[in-house]
Amino acid sequence: MKDESGKTSMDYWETAKRMLSDMYFLDSLRSFDKDNINAEVIKALRPIIDRDDFDPSAVAKVSKAACGLCSWVLAMETYDRVAKVVGPKKAALAEAEGQLKVRSSRGSCPLQAAAVPTHDPPRRS
Repeated sequence: MKDESGKTSMDYWETAKRMLSDMYFLDSLRSFDKDNINAEVIKALRPIIDRDDFDPSAVAKVSKAACGLCSWVLAMETYDRVAKVVGPKKAALAEAEGQLKVRSSRGSCPLQAAAVPTHDPPRRS
């Protein structure tokens, strides 16, 4: 679609109307698989979410429903960005805990003896 200046822009209004009229739309948002967002989707979202007018407080002046969707989109993008940082750390933690468990079961963990007190700690009165 071209605007008054002749610049081409994407018009999502017809698609948006169809989605919003779907009686299961809210359920689809609730059950959205946020752990598997396609990188191409995030890449396509970037120019939209970087716009100054894609801000929940600005959008709320026009529509409360659009404000909610704007907030949801930003939350999904943030979740995806954080998950890419935290995911590998969680995997490394799980691997380290697994190694610790194996070593602890063999009795070869030098920290095991230090971690378990050999006497009762002093009681505070």
